[in-house]
Amino acid sequence: MIETRFNLDKKSKKKIAELLYKRERTNRREIKSGKVIIRNYLWEDVKEYSARIAQDKYEYEMTDKGPSLKLD
Repeated sequence: MIETRFNLDKKSKKKIAELLYKRERTNRREIKSGKVIIRNYLWEDVKEYSARIAQDKYEYEMTDKGPSLKLD
């Protein structure tokens, strides 16, 4: 939903937050975590949001949680 509204519809972060009934700050954090630079067909760098990238970053950060290994 965020991907479509942000990339294709060019809606503002505030408007997307209103559509999703979420706070604007939550939406900004989500977009920040999934923002990537993509080169389009004219070889221009474009900043877009990718939900897959955001999820991959989240899952990677979760691997650092938990107790440390006991190697004694």
